[in-house]
Amino acid sequence: MPEQKKPPIEDQWRRIREEESGSVREKLERLLQRTAAAAASRPRRRTLRPSDEDAAWAGEADQPDTPADTAFLPDIFAGGAAAECPFPIDSYHGRIRVGAGLDLSGDTLALISRDDSFRGIDPSRVAYFDLETTGLSPGSSNYAFMVGLGYFEGEEFRVRQHFMREFSDEIDILDNVEAFAARFDAVVTFNGRAFDLPLFEGRNVLARRRTRLSLLPHLDLLYPARQIWRERLESCSLKSLEYDLLGVERHGDIPGAEIPNVYFRYLRTRNPYWISRVFHHNRLDIVSLMCLTVVCHDLVAGRTQAYLKDTRDALGLAFFYERREKYEESATLFTEAIEGGVDAERKVRAIRRASLMHRRAGKRDRAMALWREGAQEDGEAAIEFLQQMAIQLEHHEKRFADALAVVEDALIRIERLRDLGRDDSRLARYLTDFEKRRARLGKKEAAAGLIEEAPVE
Repeated sequence: MPEQKKPPIEDQWRRIREEESGSVREKLERLLQRTAAAAASRPRRRTLRPSDEDAAWAGEADQPDTPADTAFLPDIFAGGAAAECPFPIDSYHGRIRVGAGLDLSGDTLALISRDDSFRGIDPSRVAYFDLETTGLSPGSSNYAFMVGLGYFEGEEFRVRQHFMREFSDEIDILDNVEAFAARFDAVVTFNGRAFDLPLFEGRNVLARRRTRLSLLPHLDLLYPARQIWRERLESCSLKSLEYDLLGVERHGDIPGAEIPNVYFRYLRTRNPYWISRVFHHNRLDIVSLMCLTVVCHDLVAGRTQAYLKDTRDALGLAFFYERREKYEESATLFTEAIEGGVDAERKVRAIRRASLMHRRAGKRDRAMALWREGAQEDGEAAIEFLQQMAIQLEHHEKRFADALAVVEDALIRIERLRDLGRDDSRLARYLTDFEKRRARLGKKEAAAGLIEEAPVE
Protein backbone atom coordinates (compact mmCIF):
# COMPACT_ATOMS: atom_id res chain seq x y z
CA MET A 1 0.00 0.00 0.00
CA PRO A 2 1.58 3.30 -1.03
CA GLU A 3 2.44 5.75 1.71
CA GLN A 4 -0.11 8.54 2.05
CA LYS A 5 1.06 12.07 1.52
CA LYS A 6 1.30 14.06 4.75
CA PRO A 7 -1.27 16.86 5.12
CA PRO A 8 -0.13 20.50 4.91
CA ILE A 9 1.03 22.09 8.13
CA GLU A 10 -2.04 24.32 8.32
CA ASP A 11 -4.32 21.27 7.99
CA GLN A 12 -2.44 19.53 10.78
CA TRP A 13 -2.92 22.55 13.03
CA ARG A 14 -6.62 22.77 12.19
CA ARG A 15 -7.14 19.12 13.03
CA ILE A 16 -5.22 19.34 16.30
CA ARG A 17 -7.09 22.48 17.31
CA GLU A 18 -10.55 21.12 16.49
CA GLU A 19 -10.25 17.40 17.28
CA GLU A 20 -7.81 17.08 20.18
CA SER A 21 -8.09 18.14 23.79
CA GLY A 22 -5.72 20.26 25.88
CA SER A 23 -4.61 23.87 26.18
CA VAL A 24 -3.43 25.96 23.23
CA ARG A 25 0.18 25.58 24.40
CA GLU A 26 -0.15 21.77 24.59
CA LYS A 27 -1.64 21.66 21.11
CA LEU A 28 1.17 23.84 19.72
CA GLU A 29 3.76 21.56 21.31
CA ARG A 30 2.16 18.56 19.60
CA LEU A 31 2.25 20.39 16.27
CA LEU A 32 5.94 21.24 16.76
CA GLN A 33 6.81 17.65 17.58
CA ARG A 34 4.94 16.23 14.60
CA THR A 35 6.31 18.69 12.07
CA ALA A 36 9.85 18.22 13.35
CA ALA A 37 9.53 14.44 13.12
CA ALA A 38 8.06 14.69 9.63
CA ALA A 39 10.87 16.98 8.47
CA ALA A 40 13.54 14.64 9.83
CA SER A 41 12.05 11.65 7.99
CA ARG A 42 11.88 13.15 4.50
CA PRO A 43 14.79 13.94 2.14
CA ARG A 44 15.75 17.57 1.59
CA ARG A 45 15.69 19.07 -1.83
CA ARG A 46 18.33 21.59 -2.76
CA THR A 47 16.84 22.67 -6.06
CA LEU A 48 17.44 26.35 -6.73
CA ARG A 49 14.95 26.58 -9.55
CA PRO A 50 11.20 26.02 -9.16
CA SER A 51 9.93 22.53 -9.85
CA ASP A 52 7.08 22.07 -12.34
CA GLU A 53 4.70 21.84 -9.39
CA ASP A 54 6.11 25.07 -7.90
CA ALA A 55 5.86 26.89 -11.20
CA ALA A 56 2.26 25.83 -11.68
CA TRP A 57 1.43 26.88 -8.13
CA ALA A 58 3.09 30.31 -8.41
CA GLY A 59 1.68 31.15 -11.82
CA GLU A 60 3.54 32.55 -14.76
CA ALA A 61 2.84 36.16 -13.75
CA ASP A 62 4.66 35.68 -10.46
CA GLN A 63 7.91 34.45 -11.97
CA PRO A 64 10.75 36.64 -10.62
CA ASP A 65 12.95 38.43 -13.11
CA THR A 66 16.13 37.59 -11.19
CA PRO A 67 17.49 34.15 -10.26
CA ALA A 68 17.07 32.73 -6.77
CA ASP A 69 19.77 33.65 -4.27
CA THR A 70 21.88 30.53 -3.80
CA ALA A 71 23.04 31.74 -0.37
CA PHE A 72 19.70 30.82 1.14
CA LEU A 73 20.00 27.08 1.49
CA PRO A 74 17.98 25.62 4.34
CA ASP A 75 20.90 24.20 6.33
CA ILE A 76 22.34 27.71 6.86
CA PHE A 77 19.38 28.66 9.04
CA ALA A 78 19.21 25.62 11.30
CA GLY A 79 18.79 26.46 14.97
CA GLY A 80 17.70 30.05 14.40
CA ALA A 81 21.04 31.25 13.01
CA ALA A 82 20.96 34.52 11.08
CA ALA A 83 21.97 35.64 7.61
CA GLU A 84 23.36 39.14 7.11
CA CYS A 85 23.37 41.32 4.02
CA PRO A 86 25.56 44.48 3.98
CA PHE A 87 24.86 47.76 2.20
CA PRO A 88 27.84 50.18 2.02
CA ILE A 89 27.01 53.60 3.45
CA ASP A 90 28.13 55.33 0.23
CA SER A 91 25.66 53.29 -1.86
CA TYR A 92 22.16 54.49 -2.75
CA HIS A 93 18.72 53.01 -2.29
CA GLY A 94 16.69 54.91 -4.84
CA ARG A 95 17.34 58.62 -4.27
CA ILE A 96 18.69 58.24 -0.73
CA ARG A 97 22.31 57.63 0.24
CA VAL A 98 22.36 54.73 2.69
CA GLY A 99 24.75 56.52 5.04
CA ALA A 100 22.26 59.39 5.51
CA GLY A 101 20.70 57.24 8.23
CA LEU A 102 23.70 58.06 10.40
CA ASP A 103 22.87 61.79 10.23
CA LEU A 104 19.52 61.54 12.01
CA SER A 105 18.93 63.87 14.95
CA GLY A 106 17.41 62.45 18.13
CA ASP A 107 15.50 65.71 18.70
CA THR A 108 13.84 65.47 15.29
CA LEU A 109 13.02 61.79 15.81
CA ALA A 110 11.47 62.78 19.15
CA LEU A 111 9.23 65.28 17.33
CA ILE A 112 8.25 62.75 14.65
CA SER A 113 7.52 59.98 17.15
CA ARG A 114 6.10 62.31 19.84
CA ASP A 115 8.39 60.49 22.28
CA ASP A 116 10.99 62.55 24.13
CA SER A 117 12.94 59.36 24.87
CA PHE A 118 14.45 59.73 21.39
CA ARG A 119 16.30 62.91 22.39
CA GLY A 120 20.02 62.28 22.34
CA ILE A 121 19.66 58.86 20.65
CA ASP A 122 22.70 57.78 18.64
CA PRO A 123 21.41 56.81 15.13
CA SER A 124 23.92 53.96 15.02
CA ARG A 125 22.05 52.40 17.95
CA VAL A 126 18.64 52.40 16.25
CA ALA A 127 17.19 49.08 15.00
CA TYR A 128 14.88 48.88 11.98
CA PHE A 129 12.54 45.98 12.68
CA ASP A 130 10.27 43.95 10.39
CA LEU A 131 8.64 40.52 10.63
CA GLU A 132 7.42 38.01 8.07
CA THR A 133 4.68 35.86 9.57
CA THR A 134 2.51 32.81 8.97
CA GLY A 135 -0.63 34.95 9.01
CA LEU A 136 -1.85 38.48 8.49
CA SER A 137 -3.47 39.07 11.87
CA PRO A 138 -2.12 38.91 15.41
CA GLY A 139 -2.93 35.82 17.45
CA SER A 140 -1.39 32.91 19.29
CA SER A 141 -1.38 30.73 16.15
CA ASN A 142 0.56 33.31 14.12
CA TYR A 143 4.32 32.68 14.04
CA ALA A 144 7.07 35.13 13.08
CA PHE A 145 9.04 32.81 10.80
CA MET A 146 11.46 35.59 9.81
CA VAL A 147 12.77 38.36 12.06
CA GLY A 148 14.59 41.12 10.19
CA LEU A 149 16.75 43.75 11.88
CA GLY A 150 18.48 46.60 10.07
CA TYR A 151 21.30 48.47 11.79
CA PHE A 152 24.49 50.41 11.16
CA GLU A 153 27.87 48.89 11.87
CA GLY A 154 31.10 50.54 10.76
CA GLU A 155 30.85 51.57 7.13
CA GLU A 156 27.77 49.48 6.40
CA PHE A 157 24.05 49.26 6.95
CA ARG A 158 23.42 45.60 7.64
CA VAL A 159 20.20 43.59 7.43
CA ARG A 160 20.20 40.62 9.79
CA GLN A 161 17.53 37.98 9.11
CA HIS A 162 16.64 35.15 11.50
CA PHE A 163 14.79 32.38 9.67
CA MET A 164 12.66 29.65 11.26
CA ARG A 165 13.43 26.53 9.25
CA GLU A 166 11.23 24.47 11.55
CA PHE A 167 8.70 25.54 14.16
CA SER A 168 11.05 24.05 16.73
CA ASP A 169 13.62 26.75 15.83
CA GLU A 170 11.45 29.45 17.42
CA ILE A 171 13.04 29.34 20.88
CA ASP A 172 16.54 29.72 19.44
CA ILE A 173 15.41 32.63 17.28
CA LEU A 174 13.77 34.43 20.20
CA ASP A 175 16.88 33.98 22.33
CA ASN A 176 19.23 35.08 19.53
CA VAL A 177 17.19 38.17 18.67
CA GLU A 178 16.93 39.15 22.34
CA ALA A 179 20.70 38.81 22.81
CA PHE A 180 21.37 40.84 19.67
CA ALA A 181 18.83 43.54 20.62
CA ALA A 182 20.91 44.49 23.66
CA ARG A 183 23.02 46.75 21.42
CA PHE A 184 20.07 49.02 20.49
CA ASP A 185 18.52 52.03 22.24
CA ALA A 186 15.49 52.57 19.97
CA VAL A 187 13.45 50.77 17.33
CA VAL A 188 11.77 51.93 14.10
CA THR A 189 8.96 49.97 12.39
CA PHE A 190 6.25 50.41 9.78
CA ASN A 191 2.92 49.49 11.39
CA GLY A 192 4.89 47.88 14.20
CA ARG A 193 2.73 49.47 16.88
CA ALA A 194 -0.33 47.49 15.79
CA PHE A 195 1.32 44.36 14.39
CA ASP A 196 5.05 43.56 14.53
CA LEU A 197 5.95 44.38 18.12
CA PRO A 198 2.74 43.03 19.75
CA LEU A 199 3.07 39.80 17.76
CA PHE A 200 6.76 39.41 18.62
CA GLU A 201 6.07 40.12 22.28
CA GLY A 202 3.26 37.58 22.20
CA ARG A 203 5.55 34.89 20.82
CA ASN A 204 7.97 35.63 23.66
CA VAL A 205 5.19 35.43 26.24
CA LEU A 206 4.07 32.04 24.91
CA ALA A 207 7.69 30.88 25.17
CA ARG A 208 7.93 32.29 28.72
CA ARG A 209 10.48 34.87 27.70
CA ARG A 210 10.76 38.63 27.70
CA THR A 211 11.77 40.89 24.86
CA ARG A 212 13.66 44.14 25.29
CA LEU A 213 12.52 45.47 21.92
CA SER A 214 8.99 46.25 23.10
CA LEU A 215 10.42 48.40 25.93
CA LEU A 216 12.60 50.61 23.71
CA PRO A 217 11.54 54.04 22.40
CA HIS A 218 9.52 53.22 19.29
CA LEU A 219 8.90 55.19 16.10
CA ASP A 220 6.16 53.67 13.96
CA LEU A 221 6.73 55.49 10.70
CA LEU A 222 3.33 54.58 9.29
CA TYR A 223 1.52 57.26 11.31
CA PRO A 224 3.64 60.35 10.51
CA ALA A 225 3.89 59.21 6.88
CA ARG A 226 0.12 59.04 6.63
CA GLN A 227 -0.26 62.45 8.21
CA ILE A 228 2.12 64.08 5.74
CA TRP A 229 1.37 62.33 2.44
CA ARG A 230 -2.17 60.98 2.60
CA GLU A 231 -3.61 64.19 1.12
CA ARG A 232 -1.88 63.36 -2.18
CA LEU A 233 -1.26 59.60 -2.20
CA GLU A 234 -4.12 57.14 -2.45
CA SER A 235 -2.07 54.59 -0.52
CA CYS A 236 0.55 55.17 2.16
CA SER A 237 1.78 51.58 2.14
CA LEU A 238 5.52 51.03 2.36
CA LYS A 239 5.71 50.09 -1.33
CA SER A 240 3.71 53.15 -2.38
CA LEU A 241 5.90 55.50 -0.33
CA GLU A 242 9.15 53.96 -1.52
CA TYR A 243 8.03 54.31 -5.14
CA ASP A 244 6.85 57.91 -4.79
CA LEU A 245 9.52 59.28 -2.43
CA LEU A 246 12.54 57.04 -3.02
CA GLY A 247 12.00 56.22 -6.68
CA VAL A 248 12.27 52.49 -5.94
CA GLU A 249 10.21 50.12 -8.08
CA ARG A 250 10.29 46.46 -7.09
CA HIS A 251 10.68 43.69 -9.65
CA GLY A 252 10.16 40.02 -8.94
CA ASP A 253 8.85 40.79 -5.47
CA ILE A 254 6.33 38.60 -3.65
CA PRO A 255 3.13 40.37 -2.54
CA GLY A 256 2.91 40.48 1.23
CA ALA A 257 -0.43 38.64 1.24
CA GLU A 258 1.23 35.64 -0.47
CA ILE A 259 4.13 35.30 1.98
CA PRO A 260 2.38 32.95 4.46
CA ASN A 261 1.54 30.57 1.59
CA VAL A 262 5.14 30.72 0.37
CA TYR A 263 6.41 29.74 3.80
CA PHE A 264 4.00 26.82 4.16
CA ARG A 265 5.02 25.75 0.66
CA TYR A 266 8.64 25.80 1.77
CA LEU A 267 7.84 23.64 4.83
CA ARG A 268 6.27 21.02 2.57
CA THR A 269 8.82 20.99 -0.26
CA ARG A 270 12.08 22.24 1.31
CA ASN A 271 12.74 24.03 -1.98
CA PRO A 272 14.51 27.31 -1.08
CA TYR A 273 13.74 28.94 -4.43
CA TRP A 274 10.54 30.75 -3.46
CA ILE A 275 11.52 31.40 0.14
CA SER A 276 14.55 33.28 -1.21
CA ARG A 277 12.07 35.81 -2.63
CA VAL A 278 10.78 36.36 0.92
CA PHE A 279 14.32 37.13 2.10
CA HIS A 280 14.61 39.62 -0.75
CA HIS A 281 11.22 41.16 0.15
CA ASN A 282 12.17 41.50 3.82
CA ARG A 283 15.53 43.11 3.00
CA LEU A 284 13.86 45.66 0.74
CA ASP A 285 11.28 46.46 3.41
CA ILE A 286 13.99 47.17 5.98
CA VAL A 287 16.26 49.24 3.74
CA SER A 288 13.26 51.22 2.47
CA LEU A 289 12.08 51.74 6.05
CA MET A 290 15.44 53.24 7.00
CA CYS A 291 15.52 55.48 3.91
CA LEU A 292 11.94 56.66 4.42
CA THR A 293 12.89 57.56 7.99
CA VAL A 294 15.62 59.74 6.48
CA VAL A 295 13.08 61.38 4.12
CA CYS A 296 10.64 62.15 6.94
CA HIS A 297 13.45 63.33 9.22
CA ASP A 298 15.00 65.69 6.66
CA LEU A 299 11.63 67.17 5.74
CA VAL A 300 10.66 67.86 9.36
CA ALA A 301 14.15 69.11 10.20
CA GLY A 302 13.91 71.66 7.37
CA ARG A 303 16.84 70.19 5.45
CA THR A 304 14.83 69.84 2.25
CA GLN A 305 11.44 70.66 0.72
CA ALA A 306 11.93 68.24 -2.18
CA TYR A 307 9.40 65.78 -0.78
CA LEU A 308 6.58 68.33 -0.79
CA LYS A 309 5.51 67.80 -4.38
CA ASP A 310 2.49 70.11 -4.30
CA THR A 311 0.20 72.04 -1.97
CA ARG A 312 -1.51 68.83 -0.79
CA ASP A 313 1.76 67.72 0.80
CA ALA A 314 2.12 71.13 2.45
CA LEU A 315 -1.39 70.65 3.85
CA GLY A 316 -0.44 67.21 5.17
CA LEU A 317 2.69 68.57 6.83
CA ALA A 318 0.57 71.32 8.40
CA PHE A 319 -1.67 68.68 10.00
CA PHE A 320 1.49 66.85 11.13
CA TYR A 321 2.78 69.97 12.93
CA GLU A 322 -0.62 70.73 14.44
CA ARG A 323 -0.74 67.30 16.09
CA ARG A 324 2.65 68.06 17.62
CA GLU A 325 1.50 71.47 18.90
CA LYS A 326 3.84 73.34 16.56
CA TYR A 327 1.17 75.90 15.83
CA GLU A 328 3.29 78.59 14.16
CA GLU A 329 4.76 76.14 11.64
CA SER A 330 1.33 74.62 11.15
CA ALA A 331 -0.37 77.97 10.46
CA THR A 332 2.34 78.95 7.97
CA LEU A 333 1.88 75.73 5.99
CA PHE A 334 -1.91 75.97 6.09
CA THR A 335 -1.62 79.46 4.62
CA GLU A 336 0.77 78.20 1.92
CA ALA A 337 -1.71 75.49 0.99
CA ILE A 338 -4.57 78.01 0.78
CA GLU A 339 -2.56 80.39 -1.37
CA GLY A 340 -1.23 77.51 -3.47
CA GLY A 341 -4.65 76.71 -4.85
CA VAL A 342 -5.81 73.50 -3.21
CA ASP A 343 -9.26 72.26 -4.16
CA ALA A 344 -12.34 73.68 -2.45
CA GLU A 345 -12.75 70.90 0.12
CA ARG A 346 -9.11 71.05 1.23
CA LYS A 347 -9.20 74.85 1.20
CA VAL A 348 -12.09 74.86 3.67
CA ARG A 349 -10.25 72.42 5.94
CA ALA A 350 -7.09 74.50 5.73
CA ILE A 351 -8.90 77.76 6.54
CA ARG A 352 -10.63 76.09 9.48
CA ARG A 353 -7.37 74.79 10.96
CA ALA A 354 -5.21 77.82 10.13
CA SER A 355 -7.67 80.24 11.71
CA LEU A 356 -7.71 78.07 14.82
CA MET A 357 -3.90 78.24 14.98
CA HIS A 358 -4.00 82.03 14.70
CA ARG A 359 -6.67 82.30 17.41
CA ARG A 360 -4.58 80.18 19.74
CA ALA A 361 -1.64 82.47 19.07
CA GLY A 362 -3.77 85.55 19.77
CA LYS A 363 -3.54 86.70 16.12
CA ARG A 364 -7.25 87.28 15.57
CA ASP A 365 -6.68 89.73 12.73
CA ARG A 366 -5.09 86.94 10.67
CA ALA A 367 -7.91 84.59 11.58
CA MET A 368 -10.43 87.23 10.48
CA ALA A 369 -8.73 87.57 7.10
CA LEU A 370 -9.00 83.80 6.59
CA TRP A 371 -12.68 83.76 7.59
CA ARG A 372 -13.39 86.51 5.06
CA GLU A 373 -11.73 84.40 2.36
CA GLY A 374 -13.66 81.34 3.46
CA ALA A 375 -16.93 83.26 3.37
CA GLN A 376 -16.44 83.67 -0.39
CA GLU A 377 -16.93 79.92 -0.85
CA ASP A 378 -20.28 78.41 -1.75
CA GLY A 379 -22.46 76.24 0.42
CA GLU A 380 -22.58 75.52 4.12
CA ALA A 381 -18.83 76.06 4.66
CA ALA A 382 -19.30 79.80 4.06
CA ILE A 383 -21.99 79.88 6.77
CA GLU A 384 -19.48 78.49 9.27
CA PHE A 385 -16.97 81.25 8.50
CA LEU A 386 -19.65 83.95 8.62
CA GLN A 387 -20.54 82.71 12.09
CA GLN A 388 -16.90 83.05 13.20
CA MET A 389 -16.77 86.58 11.74
CA ALA A 390 -19.93 87.55 13.62
CA ILE A 391 -18.52 86.23 16.89
CA GLN A 392 -15.27 88.15 16.39
CA LEU A 393 -17.04 91.41 15.52
CA GLU A 394 -19.59 91.16 18.32
CA HIS A 395 -17.55 89.91 21.25
CA HIS A 396 -13.97 90.98 20.55
CA GLU A 397 -14.20 94.12 18.41
CA LYS A 398 -17.60 95.39 19.67
CA ARG A 399 -18.53 96.41 16.12
CA PHE A 400 -22.21 95.60 16.43
CA ALA A 401 -23.37 97.16 13.16
CA ASP A 402 -20.74 95.24 11.17
CA ALA A 403 -21.61 92.05 13.03
CA LEU A 404 -25.29 92.57 12.23
CA ALA A 405 -24.47 92.98 8.53
CA VAL A 406 -22.60 89.67 8.59
CA VAL A 407 -25.58 88.00 10.28
CA GLU A 408 -28.00 89.34 7.68
CA ASP A 409 -25.71 88.01 4.92
CA ALA A 410 -25.64 84.60 6.59
CA LEU A 411 -29.44 84.46 6.93
CA ILE A 412 -29.88 85.28 3.24
CA ARG A 413 -27.47 82.48 2.29
CA ILE A 414 -29.24 80.00 4.57
CA GLU A 415 -32.57 80.77 2.90
CA ARG A 416 -30.99 80.22 -0.53
CA LEU A 417 -29.67 76.85 0.54
CA ARG A 418 -33.07 75.86 1.92
CA ASP A 419 -34.68 76.88 -1.36
CA LEU A 420 -32.28 74.50 -3.12
CA GLY A 421 -33.47 71.64 -0.93
CA ARG A 422 -30.79 71.79 1.73
CA ASP A 423 -32.51 71.62 5.07
CA ASP A 424 -30.44 69.37 7.31
CA SER A 425 -30.16 69.61 11.08
CA ARG A 426 -26.88 71.51 10.98
CA LEU A 427 -28.33 74.21 8.74
CA ALA A 428 -31.29 74.46 11.10
CA ARG A 429 -28.93 75.02 14.02
CA TYR A 430 -27.16 77.78 12.07
CA LEU A 431 -30.53 79.40 11.35
CA THR A 432 -31.51 79.36 15.01
CA ASP A 433 -28.12 80.77 16.08
CA PHE A 434 -28.16 83.64 13.58
CA GLU A 435 -31.74 84.60 14.38
CA LYS A 436 -30.91 84.83 18.09
CA ARG A 437 -27.72 86.69 17.25
CA ARG A 438 -29.63 89.18 15.08
CA ALA A 439 -32.08 89.95 17.89
CA ARG A 440 -29.28 90.37 20.41
CA LEU A 441 -27.17 92.55 18.10
CA GLY A 442 -30.18 94.74 17.36
CA LYS A 443 -30.55 95.47 21.09
CA LYS A 444 -26.80 96.06 21.51
CA GLU A 445 -26.69 98.42 18.54
CA ALA A 446 -29.69 100.37 19.87
CA ALA A 447 -28.13 100.58 23.33
CA ALA A 448 -24.84 101.77 21.87
CA GLY A 449 -26.72 104.45 19.88
CA LEU A 450 -28.49 105.73 23.03
CA ILE A 451 -25.18 106.00 24.85
CA GLU A 452 -23.71 108.03 22.01
CA GLU A 453 -26.74 110.37 21.89
CA ALA A 454 -26.90 110.98 25.65
CA PRO A 455 -25.88 114.57 26.52
CA VAL A 456 -22.66 115.05 28.37
CA GLU A 457 -23.23 116.90 31.66
